[in-house]
Amino acid sequence: MAKQNQPLTTPEQEQRAREIYNALNQSNDLFEQRIKVIKTKKIEGKAKTDKDGNPIIDDFGEIQKWEDSYALTYVAMNTGGEHTTRITQQQFLELQEGEIYIANGKIEYRLYKDNYNSTPVIVFDKFVPAIELFVTAMLKFEGLKA
Repeated sequence: MAKQNQPLTTPEQEQRAREIYNALNQSNDLFEQRIKVIKTKKIEGKAKTDKDGNPIIDDFGEIQKWEDSYALTYVAMNTGGEHTTRITQQQFLELQEGEIYIANGKIEYRLYKDNYNSTPVIVFDKFVPAIELFVTAMLKFEGLKA
């Protein structure tokens, strides 16, 4: 039992309780998954067009284009299903084909043109190489044995 002049919980216990509360009350749309990168792909931006379908030309006489986009094809290690989703340019540059990653992400619901219903889209926030987590766990295990 705590003494009269001591707090009931320490800051560490309070932080742990907050983490547990947040984990229990988080959105179901957040996930963490082991994936194997099959292929990354750069998709060139298409030419911008006006209402009549003519390409828009800038001041230098070049056709204006939309920004390039990047796609990731991966296999979900827990289900074996192959999927493709869009990624950022930075992720495109960092990911290595054939490597296994722990991917953190969320499911966003987006509306497209003439659809009345929203479409679920996977958006990855962070990729951590699985080998790094394995090495870290092994080092901790060795530290506990010593």
